Amino acid sequence: MVLSGPINQHKPFWDKGKKHIEIEDPTPVDRVLGRNHKFIQTEHGTTMQFGMKDFAEDACKAYEELSGCTLKTASTPFLPEGSLVDSDFETRGQMAGDASKILMKIFWSVTLARPDLMEGKSDLTRRITTWSKADDRRLVHLMSYLKGTAGYVLEGRTFDDAKALRLCVYSYADHASGVEDVKSTSGMILTLEGLNSFWP
Repeated sequence: MVLSGPINQHKPFWDKGKKHIEIEDPTPVDRVLGRNHKFIQTEHGTTMQFGMKDFAEDACKAYEELSGCTLKTASTPFLPEGSLVDSDFETRGQMAGDASKILMKIFWSVTLARPDLMEGKSDLTRRITTWSKADDRRLVHLMSYLKGTAGYVLEGRTFDDAKALRLCVYSYADHASGVEDVKSTSGMILTLEGLNSFWP
């Protein structure tokens, strides 16, 4: 159970709950649904870091077991422009039967803490039924990036008065640039922002 609300209402809530169900004494929340939370509150405001290092390392280990190769590290989630040739899209990929297992494994971390993996994951997910050697190469690169950045966190911070905050939405559209099928991708991120605040 996770409780959120005014701090002066926490103890009465837990006391009442213990009369009806057997629960352990509450502890500070630092992990929910596989995502770690590092909460930092100062006189200036609040910072929260959302991380999924264990989850990322697990996904990389699963990839290595299924593919039989050892991951190195990569500085970006994408292959360099021009590194795929037409024949790469014509040959069935080695990971065709297992790619969905890996992509579903990282999907949860993408959703909760790693938006930097979203486009690479989305591009590969739509290729599951036509998996090729090109997709093998893109997947190993994406996983190599994940291995090298497993400790990355998504950080939110609020250092402004609530009245100074506003909702902002940023959209992303990549029009018809899929090399193999000229399909488009789209996405967005919604944030709470102020002069000194940014909360995804």
